[in-house]
Amino acid sequence: MRVVRLGILGLVCLTCGLALAKPKARGGALGPARVLRQANRLYEEVEYGKAARRYARVATDPRATPEQKVEALSRRAYCLVALGREAQASDAFLQLLRIQPGWTPPKHLSPKVRAVFDEARRLAQAFAVHLDAQWNAVEGTLDVLVDDPDAQVASVAVRADPVDPAQASPRSAEQVGPGRWRLRLPAGGSTSVLATAYNAYGYPVAQLGNERAPLRLVAPPPPKAAPPPPSPEPTMPDPPPAAGPSPWVYVLGGAGAAALAAGGYFGWRSLSGALRYERDPGSFRDQAEALAFADQVERDAQAANLLYAAGGVLAASALTLWWVEAQDAAPRLQVSLLPVPGGGLAAVGGRW
Repeated sequence: MRVVRLGILGLVCLTCGLALAKPKARGGALGPARVLRQANRLYEEVEYGKAARRYARVATDPRATPEQKVEALSRRAYCLVALGREAQASDAFLQLLRIQPGWTPPKHLSPKVRAVFDEARRLAQAFAVHLDAQWNAVEGTLDVLVDDPDAQVASVAVRADPVDPAQASPRSAEQVGPGRWRLRLPAGGSTSVLATAYNAYGYPVAQLGNERAPLRLVAPPPPKAAPPPPSPEPTMPDPPPAAGPSPWVYVLGGAGAAALAAGGYFGWRSLSGALRYERDPGSFRDQAEALAFADQVERDAQAANLLYAAGGVLAASALTLWWVEAQDAAPRLQVSLLPVPGGGLAAVGGRW
């Protein structure tokens, strides 16, 4: 009887334990769509901390679709900015841009969130993918060269059409080496192509050409025969280089300028003294001081006149010497006889 009671008690305990564990197991197996809905509800209730944790679960869930990851990462970044954790918000935006590089935020974003996103987009430019093309018109091969610093490219598709590549069906290029994808095209002629690189999530990360301006591949023209070398033409001798003014021009000109400047100074001092003598005679202590001051004013005036005359003579001498040298250096007629190809003639050339 005691054994039966113990068995019944154990069965009841086991049933209760399973009942308690079942909701927990069911909660741990929630799909990303359900967790995303829970996070959105918490976001609307301004429970940013709880919402950010659920968004992180969706972003790292391998069952989540790329669209769900993008939504979760963008909402997680909004929550983190609201919580004052801008660095973590920038990391969330960077993860988003690795999934969908062309993602753009909604227009109603606050300036604070937009500033964090702009900084993340600037950092993502360091991992931007760039495409280039090499076309072999003879063999009919188009090589798409991929510069992919972060190993984002998973496939390359090319649309090629002689007229409108937008109407052509995309064709997958074959990877033939690191950063090189190849596609066979008709040899010769010309064609227009649109090449697009995609990441593992199926989003485009780079494009070569666009719908309005596709990349035009034109076959190079056949090489032309080299033209015959031109016949030598008669050349004239170069004129001798023009000689500059002699040093005496600068010496005389500089001395004249200095004399005129000194004359200006003494003239100004003489004029100032004369005005004082005439307008303020009371500023002198006695008649002797006034007469001495008048003598000084007169000497300054004489010095100014002398310097003006000397400066004028020196400046005129410098100008005269410069004019004479310029006349001596004027070009003269030079006549030279040059042979003309073909013989029998001569060309007369000269310089004036």
